[in-house]
Amino acid sequence: MHDKIELSKSEDVKNLLQTFAAGTVVPNDLASNIQSVSRKSVYTEEAFVTLPTLDRQEVKDLQERDTVVGKFIEIWNTKRKPLRSEQRKFDRPLVTLLRQWDRIEVVDGLVYRVIIDPNQGQLKQLILPAVLRDKVLKNCHDKLGHQGIERTFCSIRIRCYWPGMFRHIKDYCKSCERCIVSKMPQPAIRPAMGHLIASRPLQILAIDFTVLEPAHGKENTDETDQSLDEWIIAHQNRLRYAYEKAGEQTKDRAEYRKNKHDEQRFNPEICVSDKVYIRNRGVHGRNKIQDTWSSTVYRVVRLSENTVSVEPNDGAGVSRTLNRRDVIKCNIQQSVDDNSSESDSSDDMFIPRRTTRATAGKHTNPNRLPNSIFLSKFIQDICCT
Repeated sequence: MHDKIELSKSEDVKNLLQTFAAGTVVPNDLASNIQSVSRKSVYTEEAFVTLPTLDRQEVKDLQERDTVVGKFIEIWNTKRKPLRSEQRKFDRPLVTLLRQWDRIEVVDGLVYRVIIDPNQGQLKQLILPAVLRDKVLKNCHDKLGHQGIERTFCSIRIRCYWPGMFRHIKDYCKSCERCIVSKMPQPAIRPAMGHLIASRPLQILAIDFTVLEPAHGKENTDETDQSLDEWIIAHQNRLRYAYEKAGEQTKDRAEYRKNKHDEQRFNPEICVSDKVYIRNRGVHGRNKIQDTWSSTVYRVVRLSENTVSVEPNDGAGVSRTLNRRDVIKCNIQQSVDDNSSESDSSDDMFIPRRTTRATAGKHTNPNRLPNSIFLSKFIQDICCT
C-alpha cells in the first residue's frame, strides 16, 4: 500500500506525472485528477490567507499602544483585579475586558483569551488592537465571499477577540455595499401580542422606568440607588394600603347588597275571614301601575303554608286559591261604598308604596288604590269640605 500524498506536495506530484507522461497518451481519468489537484492546491492557499501577516513583536507593540488593550496590560501587570467600585471610572470596553480576567493568558508578551468551545475545543483568541480590526474584517468577510454575520463571526472568533466584537461585525456586514445589493430586505416576523389575564387585583402593573437626567452629578450612584429603593418601598406600601381599602369597601358593599337581598317585604299577617285584595295580573297599558290590585274585596276562607283560598266578600262569585304573594290585607271596618263620615278613620287600608325615596313628589294616588275606592274617597273629601 502506498502512503497518501500530502496536499502540500501537489506541485511535485504534478511535475512528476507530467515527466512520466511526456510523449505518451494520458487517460482522461488521470488527466482530470492532475487538473483537480492543481486547482485544489491553489484554492487552499488562498482560503487560509485571512489574517494580516505581522511579526510577533509588531503585534505586541500594537497591543501596548492601544488605548484599551494597553490599559488592560498595565492593570494585568499589577496582578490585582480592580474592584467594581474602581471600575466605574473606566471606559465600557475596558470594563468588558476586565470581566474576562480569569480567561486571560499572556504568552511571549501577547495577550490571549482562552475559552472552551463545544465543537472546536480549547481556543486561544488573540486580543486584537483597534488598528487591526478593519483588516481582519476585510480578509474574513470580503475575501471569503461575503458569507454573512454568523459565519464571519465564527471565522474570526476562532482566532481573535475584542470587546463588542459581534456588534462591530454586525455593523460592518450591514454597511457592506455588496451585501446590501445582493440581499433583499426581509421584514422581521413578529408574533401576535397576547393578552395578559390577571387572576386577582393588582397582579399586573404597568410601570415606566426612567433615568435621571445629568443635573447634579449624582445619577446612577449609590445615593441615587438608595433613594430609588426608598421610593419603591413607599410605593409598595401605598399600593398595599389601597388594596386593603378597596377590599374593605368591596366587602362592605357586598354585605349591604346581601342585606338588601335578604330583606323581606313588609306584609301584615293574614288570618281567616280577613278582607284582602288580589293582584290584578291581567292589566296592561297605561294603567298597569295604578290598577295593580283589583277593586273587588275578597274574604279569606282557608289558609295553608303558601296558598290562600278566597271568595268575594259579597258572596257573588266562586272561591279562588292564590299564592300568598298575590293577596294583600285590607283593613276596613265597613263597606267602601258606605257614605259614612267615619270612612276617614285611621284604620283605612294600608298598602306600601312602590318607592321609598324621601324626595319623591306627592302623588294623587300614593297607595295605588283601585279606581273605584280612590274616586269614592275623593268624592267624600270634597263633600266634607
